[in-house]
This record gives sequence, structure tokens and C-alpha cells, in this order.
Amino acid sequence: GQDREMTVSRKSLAQSLVPALVVALAACGGPDAGSPSSGASSSGGEAITGPSGQTVQASFVTEALPPDGSDVERARVALVLRDEAGATVRAELGTFMGCSEAAPTESALLSLQCYWAGAGDALHLTRVGDELVVLRQDLAEELQDAPRVPVQRVSLAAGARVDVAR
Repeated sequence: GQDREMTVSRKSLAQSLVPALVVALAACGGPDAGSPSSGASSSGGEAITGPSGQTVQASFVTEALPPDGSDVERARVALVLRDEAGATVRAELGTFMGCSEAAPTESALLSLQCYWAGAGDALHLTRVGDELVVLRQDLAEELQDAPRVPVQRVSLAAGARVDVAR
């Protein structure tokens, strides 16, 4: 008797929780999360259209944020692109701690290192065909060569030249 009641209760509980879990998982992003229709490129990172000129100047711009009571220097970081006609596109990349320009790697046009107390992020601007891609890489004392994850993609005019501001 008592075992049967426990089994029925568990079954009822499972039957009532499954629909709720399905709804919760769908809200968190199921198989369609990150699809091009949601503003993300199918190959990773949010996709936007850059300026339409044939020469584009690219730079990482940091804007210092007011102190928050800690000793950590925080900055809002953006990728700014400007073409020869003055058209500008700004892609906000997020808020990071302890940012400073870093020497670009051999595969990056620009790099920015944001590091504080043993951990942080590196941002790398790369070019793939007629697209600029910002890659984010976790930095930590215990990590060696963490993967670079696309966080922003910017399409350019076909054959556009990219100059970097250092």
C-alpha cells in the first residue's frame, strides 16, 4: 500500500514537472538559441553590418566607469569602425576590468587585455573574408591557451581594406 502510494506520487510529480521543465528550457534557449533570426550569426557571435566604405578604420575604445567602491578599474569596451566617408558603427562588447592594449597575436589585427587579480579576458579582432570577428578568450593563471569564442561579427563591403588604430 504505502510503496504504491509513493510510486503514484512520484509519477504524478514527474508528470506535472515535465511540462514546466520543457517551458523553462525553451525560455533559456533551446536548439534555436543563437539562430541568425535572433541577431546571432550561425557561426557564433552577434552579427551587424559595418560601414559601407572601401577603407575602414578599426579600434577598440574603452570608456572608464566611475569607481564602485572597490579598487578595480572597470571600463565599457566597444569596437568602433569608421569608413573614409565618416560613417561610424559602434559595437558594444561589454564591461571589463583592468583593460590595456596588448600586442596583437599573429592572427589578430588588434588585441585588448582586460585582467585583474589573476583572471580576465582578452579580446582579439580578426578578419575572415569580408567580415571582422571579435573573439573573447578567458585569461587565468591556471589556463593555458583557452579557446577563443566569437562574440561579435561585422560584415564589411566586399574587398574593403581595414586599418587599425593603435
